[in-house]
Amino acid sequence: MAILDENTDFIDQNDVPFMSTAIKYGLIGGGFAAVLTLLSGVLGLYGSTSGGIMTSVISFGLFIWIVYAGIKQHRDEELGGFITMGRAFLVGLVSVVIASLISGIVQFLYFNFIDPSAVEVIIEQTAEMMEGFGLNEEQMEEAMAGVKDGFGFGKLMLNSILGGGVMGAIISGITGAVMKKEAPMIA
Repeated sequence: MAILDENTDFIDQNDVPFMSTAIKYGLIGGGFAAVLTLLSGVLGLYGSTSGGIMTSVISFGLFIWIVYAGIKQHRDEELGGFITMGRAFLVGLVSVVIASLISGIVQFLYFNFIDPSAVEVIIEQTAEMMEGFGLNEEQMEEAMAGVKDGFGFGKLMLNSILGGGVMGAIISGITGAVMKKEAPMIA
């Protein structure tokens, strides 16, 4: 005899793919990151310390929103209100890596084709900051060459994916732990 309030209609999360949700929020986040890149250039935020901090804070907030919204949609609309920590982590991480990939591509296009002078401003600001560290001329030249190389396609993409991956893993781990909701065990 079945217990009356026993609900056996739980969705097995292994039967529901998560990639479409992760891709959706990754594309949305990448679109917002692209707008942020272009807006930062138009407002002249590149090269200023306060502009860099503001852009970083907004990017961090954007990644938190991407992870939260993606996990929430997947849990509430696709999995019937339940999600494991591992599934939540994957949804968030994939979303942030996709957004970071798009952001890296847009940054490459911006710094290499739309406004290459922004790179020179950033290099000048970095040189001024490094002069305060007391580096000799050879060390300064080496450091500036490294900064300039960082705007090439390979380096920008590597930094975007690695940075987004690390940040995405941290945010997804914390958000997944908070938002997980395990389905009750049925005997």
